Order: sequence, then structure tokens, then C-alpha cells
Amino acid sequence: MKNWSLKAVVLSISLLMLTPTAVSPAISEMISVFKDTDPALIKWVITLPSLVMVFFALIYGRLATFISKKTLTLVALICFFIGGVVPAFLNNFTMILAMRALFGVGIGFLMPLAVGLIADFFEGKELGEMMGYQSAVVNLGTLIFMFIAGLLAAVGWNYTFLVYSAGLFIAIWIFFKLPEPPRAEPPKTGEKVKMPVKVYTIILAVFLFNMMFTVIFTDASVMITGEGIGTIAQGGTVLTILAAGGLIGGLIFGKIMEILKKFTVSFGWLLTGLGMGTIAMSSNLTLISLGSALVGFGMAIAMPFYMILLSKASPPSINTKAFAYSTSLIGIGIFLSPIIFTQLINIFGKEAGRFPILISAIVLLVAGCAVLVYNYFEKSPIEAEVSA
Repeated sequence: MKNWSLKAVVLSISLLMLTPTAVSPAISEMISVFKDTDPALIKWVITLPSLVMVFFALIYGRLATFISKKTLTLVALICFFIGGVVPAFLNNFTMILAMRALFGVGIGFLMPLAVGLIADFFEGKELGEMMGYQSAVVNLGTLIFMFIAGLLAAVGWNYTFLVYSAGLFIAIWIFFKLPEPPRAEPPKTGEKVKMPVKVYTIILAVFLFNMMFTVIFTDASVMITGEGIGTIAQGGTVLTILAAGGLIGGLIFGKIMEILKKFTVSFGWLLTGLGMGTIAMSSNLTLISLGSALVGFGMAIAMPFYMILLSKASPPSINTKAFAYSTSLIGIGIFLSPIIFTQLINIFGKEAGRFPILISAIVLLVAGCAVLVYNYFEKSPIEAEVSA
């Protein structure tokens, strides 16, 4: 059993994973301040880091072959800190976007590192537990950063960006406490290691799952406020409940995986689909909140399991590249989700809100059943190791 000090420092990176949206409380005031700037462009403050992340996650996969992961982690945290905090002191919107792009570079490196370092230091049952904890910490970070950013936004839009100061403290902790992870044996000279087909299958599944999962962020509040079910603040509370569900799911992920073994991932798909369906079929906040908690819980079960599968399916020498590909596809899925669902809304003549959530629920449930059937006939490489 690895010591808790190592576990804590490795998991600290995951606190920062979903922080690009933390400054969303400042957007309305920024629209008022930067009157000469298109409001749609101001919203890029939220979306630009995710777009940049897609490209730099792939670059990370290359850099990690000849630069140590500890060094890359520190570089990523410096980008995160500078790109995150500097906008608090700027009044030029172009420069603010440039800093948000730098912030996205940091996130693009940190996302594959967050799971890659866990795969480097842990294995077997402990690996499963740590992947679950990682999912829990991501959701805990979301709760903490959104709460603090909300308090800072009440002081002024620029103060909101100070929430990213946490990156500096984590960088100092990493510098002193994170050991250099063991390096995978490089392939023999002239030998080219190919990425197994199963890795691409896993990555595509992760892509589809995140595309469907993102709908709750883009359409739940629209449904709640647009149909008069609740206020904007109550819509935000529903998303907070989502993170709380994810936190609980992550904490007990290891136990669930011990029981369900290879069927864990299909359980995650089906639970997320059930949650989306509950939201889509409900007209009161209590049931919508319950559905949101189920969505968060299901995501916290499916995603860690896929990361474990990825670490087992990819050869050690290209493990880092597999995580980088996965991170990029997650970013692309998040970016494409509103675009695709807007097209579906136009094709079927529906409105944003309830309809996209219903479509997401159907896709998640159908895909969950397909994964369940696949799991039934497949021999999972995880079962023996996790059960040990």
C-alpha cells in the first residue's frame, strides 16, 4: 500500500481538471464591461481553454517521451497559474483571451497527467481505488472552485480569476513531494509499437459518453428557467448536486468495481442514462435534482473504469500517448456536443432544453445496453488484477 502522502500529491492535480468553467459567474458582468465586444466572443473565456486543450494534450503525448513527467507537471501548473490569474489584472479583452489560451495549454497537459501518474504509481486493486478517488477529487474541485469563484465574482469580475491562485500552491507541493514516476521501457531500436485496436475502441466510447454527458451543462438550466420550473440560481444548484453525486460515486468506485467487475462500465452508462431520462421526464426540481445526482454518480463510475481499461489495453511504452488521445477526444466531444444537438433541434423543429436531454438519455441507455452485451461475452483484463 503506497503512503497517503504520495496519494494526496498525485490526486491534487485532479482538483484543477474542471476549473475552466469556474469563472462563469463573471461572464454577465464582463459583457457589461466590454460593451464593444460581441457577447458570444466573451463566452470564449469559458470555451477557449477546452479547445486549446485538445491540441496540447496531443503535444503532451509527444513531449512525455523525452521530458520527465514531473517537469511537464510543473510546466503545466505554471501555465495554469499565469494564464488563470493574469486576466484579473487586465482590461484588454484580446489579452484576456490570450491568457485563457495559455491556461488551456496547462489544462491540456494536466488532464492526461492526472490519470497517467496514477497508472504509473499504482496497480491492481489500489489502481481501481485511486481512479475512483481521482473522479471524486475532480468533483470536489468543481464544488470548491465554483463556490470560491462565486464569492469573488460578488466583489468584481476581475477578482474571479484569482481563484486560479491554487495552481501555484499545488506546483510548490508537486516540486517538493512528487517523486519522478518510473519510465516505461522504450521499444527496441527500429521497433515501432502500434496502438492496439481496443485502445481506439475505448477512446471512441469515452468520446461518445462525454458528448452525451455534456448536455446536462448546456441544457439543464435552459430547461429549468425556460419552462418556469425554477430560477437561474436553482439551475446552478442542480449542477452542484451533479458534482456532489460524482463525489460520492468516486469515493465508492473501488467497492462497486469489486462487486460488478467488468460490468462496472455498463452500469455507469445505464445509470447516467437513467439520470438524464429522469431529468427529461420531470417537471419539478426534486426529481430533476435526483436525476442530476444519478448523472454525476454514473459519470464517476464509467470514466474511471475506462481510464483503467486504457492503462491495461495500451503497451507501457505508449501508455502516455493513449491517455493524451483520450484527453483530446474528451475535449472534442465537449466542444461538438452543443453543435450537434443544435443541428438536431433544427432538424426536428424542437427547442433547446428538454429535447437534447431526452436524446442524450436514449443514446446513453441504448449504448449502455450494447456495452452490457459486449461485457457479457468479453474476457476483461481487469477482473483478475482488481480482484486480487
